[in-house]
Amino acid sequence: MRNVLQGLGNDKFYCAGSLLRVEMQHPDVPINFGVPMQTNAAGSSFGISWGVDNNIKTPYSEVFNLSIQRELPGGFTLEAAWAGRFGRRLLQQSDIATPVNLLDPKSGTTYFQASAQLAALLDQNGGKGATVPAIAYFENMFPQLATGGLSATQNIYNKEFTTYRKVLGETTALADLDFYCVYGCPASAPTNRFFQGQFSSLYAWTTNGSASYNAGQFSGRSSI
Repeated sequence: MRNVLQGLGNDKFYCAGSLLRVEMQHPDVPINFGVPMQTNAAGSSFGISWGVDNNIKTPYSEVFNLSIQRELPGGFTLEAAWAGRFGRRLLQQSDIATPVNLLDPKSGTTYFQASAQLAALLDQNGGKGATVPAIAYFENMFPQLATGGLSATQNIYNKEFTTYRKVLGETTALADLDFYCVYGCPASAPTNRFFQGQFSSLYAWTTNGSASYNAGQFSGRSSI
């Protein structure tokens, strides 16, 4: 049986076997699918696609209950009960093309930490333009954006976060900065530092989910 991954636009990928195996590698190295991948659109990249983990397993849940009853003096009865339901290997989708949480060795800060700081400033300002302090991560990782008398942080805030965060999300802003290099890429750094170049989004069904439910009940009775 042949599986087909249908992406956006003209991207179509094929693989042999009943299920597709997707393995994320270093962001600068193409994804290894376990079988050769083909595309019918020459030069197509950064697509949005879906897949299924070939190690998928059967989901299951287990139900337990325990109750203890004790008779007390005076005709009183006390009962305590517990019920639990535990789901394992539950189906869930994971985006295995999520941008890398790249560490800036100079500031010791990761991208997620720095973007959270910038997002918090945007929320404080009601999503509007404002003067923001420089964040070392953006100054070190995107020095080419420090132009026009403004810091790199300020330009990213003005041109990307105020525009896209509430509409298309911070991932779009990062794609402009990293994959598309809209403002130019750092001379000392390669492109696609954060993204795997073939996919901007690659959701795969996996059975990595789990759920736990616990409930307790206490009751007391007395004879009349």
